[in-house]
Amino acid sequence: MKPKNITSSPIMDLVKKMAIATLIGAVSTFIVLCAMALILSVKDIPTTAISAMSSTAAGIGAFAAGFAAAKLYKKRGAIIGAAAGAILFIVIFIASLIIAGAELTVTVLLRLVLMLLAASVGGIIAVNMRGRRKKI
Repeated sequence: MKPKNITSSPIMDLVKKMAIATLIGAVSTFIVLCAMALILSVKDIPTTAISAMSSTAAGIGAFAAGFAAAKLYKKRGAIIGAAAGAILFIVIFIASLIIAGAELTVTVLLRLVLMLLAASVGGIIAVNMRGRRKKI
């Protein structure tokens, strides 16, 4: 009897795909945050807009994570997308706890809802996209 390969299990496959999608979402969030930091350094933007800008960056990153996860998994777009968004939220929240000592506030919970919705929409779009076929 052959020993089972752990990496071929469906759960490990899902974990691997979620890790890749979360990395894509984190990199997307970082790129958008860098672009927004550049805008903040060039223009005089009120400090009240910084929270909205960071939420926008988190939403774009969550969309990218949900899109990537559903594209890799190829089914259950909303659920897989939302799971990727939740994982990305946890990663970002833990990083902000470590770096800035953030607290769980209403704004953080609203950002969670925003990220879950954006990631779900990204997942739905990814699953429903079809490859372009050339018609003769």
